[in-house]
Amino acid sequence: MDKREKRRIQLELPKECFAHIERMINETGTTTYRNLFLEAITLLEVAVEEIKMGNKIGFQTPNGEFRPLISTMLRNVRTSSNE
Repeated sequence: MDKREKRRIQLELPKECFAHIERMINETGTTTYRNLFLEAITLLEVAVEEIKMGNKIGFQTPNGEFRPLISTMLRNVRTSSNE
């Protein structure tokens, strides 16, 4: 990314949300809010692309059960089959 193309984002978040962010930083070992944000965006991009291809996003439990990821935002993504 060209340094001239950088933009600053400022967010006002409830105290509880900030606590979640701090917990994610500690649990993932990331060193900055920026890195946490970039990783989250990458995960979201992957999820959106998979859904657009008609795939489901979720988690497989150790016993093999599939648990879908529930997300209002991802529910709004259109698949190639429903465009």
